Amino acid sequence: MRDVILIPSWIAESLARGGRSLSDLTDLAKLRECLSLQDLAGLLALNQNKARVLGFDPGFCLGYGLHSVWTSALLQPANAHPDFEFLANTLQPLASDANILNATISRLTGAENPASIAQLKQPFEKCDLGARASGVILYPGFFNNVVDADFQFKLVDTILQVLYVHFPHSEVGRTDLAKRYLQLLAERHQSVG
Repeated sequence: MRDVILIPSWIAESLARGGRSLSDLTDLAKLRECLSLQDLAGLLALNQNKARVLGFDPGFCLGYGLHSVWTSALLQPANAHPDFEFLANTLQPLASDANILNATISRLTGAENPASIAQLKQPFEKCDLGARASGVILYPGFFNNVVDADFQFKLVDTILQVLYVHFPHSEVGRTDLAKRYLQLLAERHQSVG
């Protein structure tokens, strides 16, 4: 499966301010130049705990995640990249700290800048990150601690749209994500009918 990376909007904004492309999210060395350790750990923690945003565990249907994208990129050259040690010994342990994940989720659930949130029409948007991954940018203020079914439906639908572009319908249709989409669709029809 193609990796789908959840991207808090402040990460996307930091990349833009630094003159970076969203595709740089797949390159840990480039990210280390423009993101803080806290932001890197929060990004990794969020992507290792997608259930906190989706409201259910999508399993591996969104790929193996950001850690896998970074690891495979770092192991491409014949010699291991020095950032591999940073990922394994510094970033991963930090991302495993519940406080890092909770701080990232707190930023997503809070309305830090209500004026800018009011201008947004969607709580998230999809983006292409290159050959190996796609992204979903998440905007703060739209998320709450309990993900409601309508929001979950729209987010799952957006992620499925990304997967359908890159994989056969028969392959995507067998994923836990597609099954969750059908459950949410059935719940929507029951509540309307």
